[in-house]
Amino acid sequence: MVTPHSARWFRLAVAAGFALGLLLLLDTIYTFRYVVRNLVFDHLGADAGQLVAGIEATARNAPPADPEALAAILEAAAGARPGEVAWVRVADQDGRVLAATGGASGDPLPQAAIAPILAGRDPHVSKPRETPRGEVLVVTLPFRFQFPEERAARAEQRGSGQPRFKIAEAALYLDGASGVFWPLRRALVISLTAAAALLAAMTVLTLQFRRYVQARQIEQQLAVARVVQRELLPQASEVFGKLDFAVEFTPASEVGGDFYDLFRVPNGAVALVLGDVAGKGLPAAILMGVIHGVVRAASARWTGGNHAELAAYVNELLCSRTAGNRYVTLFWGSIDADGRTLRYVNAGHLPPLLFRRTAAGGVAVERLEEGGPVVGLMPGVPYRVGEARLEDGDLLVAFSDGLSEAANASDEEFGNDRVIEAVVSRVGRPPADVLTGILDAVRTFTAGEPPRDDLCVLVVRARTAGIAASGEAPTQ
Repeated sequence: MVTPHSARWFRLAVAAGFALGLLLLLDTIYTFRYVVRNLVFDHLGADAGQLVAGIEATARNAPPADPEALAAILEAAAGARPGEVAWVRVADQDGRVLAATGGASGDPLPQAAIAPILAGRDPHVSKPRETPRGEVLVVTLPFRFQFPEERAARAEQRGSGQPRFKIAEAALYLDGASGVFWPLRRALVISLTAAAALLAAMTVLTLQFRRYVQARQIEQQLAVARVVQRELLPQASEVFGKLDFAVEFTPASEVGGDFYDLFRVPNGAVALVLGDVAGKGLPAAILMGVIHGVVRAASARWTGGNHAELAAYVNELLCSRTAGNRYVTLFWGSIDADGRTLRYVNAGHLPPLLFRRTAAGGVAVERLEEGGPVVGLMPGVPYRVGEARLEDGDLLVAFSDGLSEAANASDEEFGNDRVIEAVVSRVGRPPADVLTGILDAVRTFTAGEPPRDDLCVLVVRARTAGIAASGEAPTQ
């Protein structure tokens, strides 16, 4: 039965959960507002800078003789991006408009926007504004171009200390950038829903507490809540066509940046993902959640032949959302429904190892290295698709650097050679036995030394008639 002591702890747990849910809800709302405003404004500010830089380059290559010719250049630049650019104006340092696109106001540029640029305090000044067409971000920044007569006049005024540029004003529609941030907005909506669900769950538990009659029932409910996050990842008991797999996922601390996933894609294949976010702890775990969701969402567009395109999409998305020190190594493959063909992209991850039986009875090891650089570090890089033919008995072992870089008291690392040795000694066994052999080997090697990094090991093999249900090795 429920005791006063257990009831008190239950109430404390519910109060903590409710407070955590409320905090998560408020934080998600704040983050959503930040994404909608700040990130969109940052994106449009950079976009306006590129637009003005392009106009400057055009003006330098074919210098306009007068403001009318400059206005034609502005019209061409704005016309190339319909629905994105509201107007572009160029003014002198007093704010008097020299050239503008159609529909732009002839009023002088506000001195509040010009003064910080002339004083060198800000490289640009941005301010939202409502228009009949919709809300725009008006970006004021230097425009480095001089008409021929101005250059001659400037030559006579050398040393005057006056900055040698005009002022450009570019207005870009906010809804033109909304599509860029839709995946991130969707993730925030999911987080908002989860926070509301947590608050609802805590409320229900509080209201229904008197109906609980045994402390065991309460403990079971709390235990389920504690393991929800881990259960989001596939378990070894799940069935994926003709594949057997075993996995070990052990964060170095409470949360980690390693992740894995197996799931079906629209063409009937099974996707296999293993990644490692740079760093450890909560920041890595947050980025891991974003990447995990992005890969899942991108896989919905899987056709079987667009693997490199999807990898490039994930890279571009991550590059646009994170700083240069946040990147992810990623192995992303798919095994056809018949379990015989593996296609993959290795984005800077430790090469997974494919173990094959040779005709002479030995074991050959193939490293799956084809792909490209890590995702989230360099935008615009291409990725290549690797392919491997799977035969009966072939075994795929993918792992993070938490395995190969596990160190003993002498600071010696476990290394790939020991991984290979541990697998070869059990290559004919089921994936669960192979995984056990790897983990036993690394524990023996480290001899109780605490882990330095998150560890994730994934062992996958297509089912063969030679592997008994009992887990016995096939007859040689």
